[in-house]
Amino acid sequence: MGAGTKKRILDAAERLFADRGYASTSLRTITKAAGVNLAAVHYHYHSKDVLLDQVIDRRASEVNRMRLEMLDRFRREARGRPVTLEKIMEAFLAPAFHMLRTYPKIGQRFTRLMGRLHAEGDLPHQIMRRRFGPIVKVFHDALQESLPKLPPGDLAWRTHFMIGAMAHTLRWGQQMEITPGAGPLLIDEGLLPRLIAFLCAGFRVAPESAHRRPSSQKILKVKP
Repeated sequence: MGAGTKKRILDAAERLFADRGYASTSLRTITKAAGVNLAAVHYHYHSKDVLLDQVIDRRASEVNRMRLEMLDRFRREARGRPVTLEKIMEAFLAPAFHMLRTYPKIGQRFTRLMGRLHAEGDLPHQIMRRRFGPIVKVFHDALQESLPKLPPGDLAWRTHFMIGAMAHTLRWGQQMEITPGAGPLLIDEGLLPRLIAFLCAGFRVAPESAHRRPSSQKILKVKP
């Protein structure tokens, strides 16, 4: 039971978790799809929880490594000055889009998996926080250096919006037709500059402008 068996198990688990969700996929279903017995899964991964963690880490570790390498390069180029907002966005976003363009089948399956896990319970969230939390903290700190006057609460929310915009674009960009008849949006070479420009504009909005309530809109109150 070597590397080939481990890969078959990971591939089957990734595909099934993405298609059916974590909670709805049993270990027996995974073993059948991988062509192995239950003992092989327990031998290599011990439990379904550990298997999910390894499925996520297999893709996330490479993307996160590329993110850190790009950010380190941009920091060296900045020569002690804060890295520009555009470069921070590029370092965070580009590796994920690179995976999707270079390995479209793998990238689409992994982004579909991430979309499903966001809608599931505590365990998937704990695993994603463990695998992505440290990298988000690194980029949050870089953003803070680039935007020192932005209040911490605003920075935290805008970082949250940044992650959401990336995840939604990766998951749904090629499947949503915003304007009838215009066709689906394409994840091509022009997408990343568009997304970076959009996010940078949002990060640069003055806090007082962002907090201003639109006077033309009524606030709806929900009755208990």
